[in-house]
Amino acid sequence: MVLTVLAPGLAYFSQLSFLWSLGKEAFYWERPYVRPTRSSNFLNLIGVTIQFLTIGIVIGSIALLLLGGWKFLLLAQFVSERNMLP
Repeated sequence: MVLTVLAPGLAYFSQLSFLWSLGKEAFYWERPYVRPTRSSNFLNLIGVTIQFLTIGIVIGSIALLLLGGWKFLLLAQFVSERNMLP
């Protein structure tokens, strides 16, 4: 459950990092008019890293959801075979 809530928050911070990287680019009168700086490249790297981390968290969340569903089905089968219900 925590991973499911964490993923959109991390996606927000990755987009915020990309926005900040655009603000750190240098402007020139010659072509190319906008050039990346060291800080804009660093913020872009942070954004990409957070995106990959978020993808891993989403995949982990889906895997845990499937595992929980499988364990629930095994528990339901166990209870139905043992006739443990009152």
